[in-house]
Amino acid sequence: MQPFSHPVIVIRYGLSNSLLLKVFVQSAVKVGQESAAYRSVSKGVLSADDRGKDHFRKGVPGDWKNHLTKQNKGYIREKLGSLLVDLGYEKTMNW
Repeated sequence: MQPFSHPVIVIRYGLSNSLLLKVFVQSAVKVGQESAAYRSVSKGVLSADDRGKDHFRKGVPGDWKNHLTKQNKGYIREKLGSLLVDLGYEKTMNW
């Protein structure tokens, strides 16, 4: 029997909507990190011909802020700011 390779989220009955969202987002982030990891995508090996041709993100924490306008940041802060703080991506709402 082969191991189950698809992500599974176990959700307990009775979770509040905000906690349910938090569990879902944390699980989705974990699955995304695992599936998009450089070693996972590239199998950890680049041939001499492939060097310099890879298209993987550089993965610098917080770099996403450098690609957003003030309007983008304001909208994200309004809609998801507290969630980013709760999940530990930001320390305060003043990013």
